Amino acid sequence: MQYFTALNSILRHALILFYLFITQLYGGLLPSVYELAANGTVPAIRASLSVVLARKYGMRECSIAEALGITQAAVSKYLSGKYSSKIKSLQKSINKELLLKSAESIAADPSRAAKLVCDVCERMNGKKCYIRSR
Repeated sequence: MQYFTALNSILRHALILFYLFITQLYGGLLPSVYELAANGTVPAIRASLSVVLARKYGMRECSIAEALGITQAAVSKYLSGKYSSKIKSLQKSINKELLLKSAESIAADPSRAAKLVCDVCERMNGKKCYIRSR
């Protein structure tokens, strides 16, 4: 019995050391799904929606910004293509059909934009988002 207690203690300490090593290696705690979404997925979705809403539905930058909850300057950057390569690469993984349906819904009712962005994000990440339900 003492053997298992000692082994359990050693394994716990090994896991703690491994976790500390990984956090040092990556410069801090590993990002959560929500951090990844906020820093990459959501901006990629907003960039894609901005382009579709402007080009296909003729929405103005200020209207797109208000609907998506971002600044007009951000929309301007998205429309001119002057944003990070990380966001551009994430845009490739967005389901185009879902994006076009979302853009159509936003053009008809801009107040639904936040929910639709969350829906697209959930599909991309394969995880249910619990932030919007709070």
